Amino acid sequence: KYLKEHNYNSITPDQLLDYMQKGKPLPDNPVLITFDDGYVDNYTNAYPVLKQYGLNATIFLISHYIGWQGYLPWPEIYEMQNNNITFEGHTYDHPQLSKVKDDNELKRQLHDSKIDLQNHLGYQVDYLAYPYGDYDQHVISLVKEYGYRAAFTVNLGDDAASDDVYTLNRVPVFQIRKHTFFKF
Repeated sequence: KYLKEHNYNSITPDQLLDYMQKGKPLPDNPVLITFDDGYVDNYTNAYPVLKQYGLNATIFLISHYIGWQGYLPWPEIYEMQNNNITFEGHTYDHPQLSKVKDDNELKRQLHDSKIDLQNHLGYQVDYLAYPYGDYDQHVISLVKEYGYRAAFTVNLGDDAASDDVYTLNRVPVFQIRKHTFFKF
């Protein structure tokens, strides 16, 4: 409601990257709305509100958790996908990526989960949200190698055209931390 009343326009990750990399214009007051993990409350709570206000959003899915109790199942994902919600990657099972020292395990987390999502979603998964916002230079190199166009942290801040697309900032709003809405 706040975003709509203050004339914000929701955008997609593609629009953000096209602006950053190609100089394509964004609408006035652009905002990229994102959710991490793919909890079922994205469908029961957020999705109806997004539809009510005509806003799109991006949900970063943990591929192995899809359909588990508390996480989105495929039928709801497909419904949302048909109604202005995009889905992108959030790894296979949500580890702190900088602590994973086995490259085969990093491949499973970053590449194999991406391929699985693409097979179900029917489109190229181009974006990753780092679990816990955790990454290092080795992880970034693999994110690039596996064909992600950009990656998102949980670092507080706006993004400018000159920013590194593999360490994009966000403005986290956590229900359990009341001060984060003030930062928003």
